[in-house]
Amino acid sequence: MKGAWRKAAVAVCTAMLAASVLSGCNASKSVIEKPDKTITVIDKREKTGEELQTGEIEVSHIETLEGARGMDWLGEDRLIIDRENRNFEPQSVEGELRYVRNLYIKNMSGETPILEEKRNQGFAEVSPDGKYLFFKRYVEATSTGVIMNLETKEAAKLGDDIIPISEGRWTPEGRLIFPICGERSIWPILTAS
Repeated sequence: MKGAWRKAAVAVCTAMLAASVLSGCNASKSVIEKPDKTITVIDKREKTGEELQTGEIEVSHIETLEGARGMDWLGEDRLIIDRENRNFEPQSVEGELRYVRNLYIKNMSGETPILEEKRNQGFAEVSPDGKYLFFKRYVEATSTGVIMNLETKEAAKLGDDIIPISEGRWTPEGRLIFPICGERSIWPILTAS
């Protein structure tokens, strides 16, 4: 029974994928029915204007961000990144001198710091409406949470409780959910306003 269910699920997924690929494009398809599967054959489409044939990809530009980590998108052409902030003196961490990492907005023309400070910032996520930024201030693997209004640059610390460095997400409704470490097992749900 499991095998039949799995085959049916694969057939449905294949049909859904084929339908989504074909919607709005200039391609023809044929369906081959076999006892244990359904195969959809998609013929290559003709080039019309800027369109490419199915299966071809044209890359016009690749930009490499040396020494930066991408965090989240802030629109189609702006990215939240973290990188070393060399405006501050390096700090001794585990016997090494290191620059703090701060968050920046990266676009095609350059980078703009979001909030320069002598603390590491990272693990950022933009709210669904693009108005708020949730990020962590961290030392090694210990972090606390911060919410920032991206328009006013006002930042509010989410208490002194430790938040796991890679945890915390915005829900589609604009609520922020994250765990707090320690003796308590708490998952606060905040709504930015």
